[in-house]
Amino acid sequence: MKRLMLLRHGKSSWNIPGSSDFERPLNKRGRDASKVMGSYILENAETPALILCSGARRARETLEFSGLAEQEGVSVLIEDGLYLAPTEQLADRISEVADKIDSVLMIGHNPGMGEFAQYLGALGEPSDIQRLQGNFPTCALAVFQMDITTWSTLPGPHIRMISLVFPRELGDISA
Repeated sequence: MKRLMLLRHGKSSWNIPGSSDFERPLNKRGRDASKVMGSYILENAETPALILCSGARRARETLEFSGLAEQEGVSVLIEDGLYLAPTEQLADRISEVADKIDSVLMIGHNPGMGEFAQYLGALGEPSDIQRLQGNFPTCALAVFQMDITTWSTLPGPHIRMISLVFPRELGDISA
């Protein structure tokens, strides 16, 4: 069994003149949501063995504020290639993960992350895709369990979304 967690970066700030899209930081709401989502993952999912994170500043800060990188036994790879990557590129990257790794957290951007979650959801239970359609907000988390032994077989049989969580469901996230 493999577990894949898809986390969209937290809400970013647009208030830094001259800043490139790649270098936009999180705003307060994004920092707060990242902390809340990191706690949720540690308490309700499982600590990932590998975190693949976009090199964009808002994704790196989501990782930082989540506290997940500091957990024992977690490997972290910051990859610029995940920045605004489409579904096919995200799936290709996951298929390259070593088979000894059973759980992966990927932190990235829409539209790719939301579309990848929809793609995986469509291969599973019909109710999964309904929950994913049209909405994968900032700091949303989709967790999939797959009956595969090697990541290279993704998409494999028996994909099941075991949770879809939005930050607003976990408490008051200030603006």
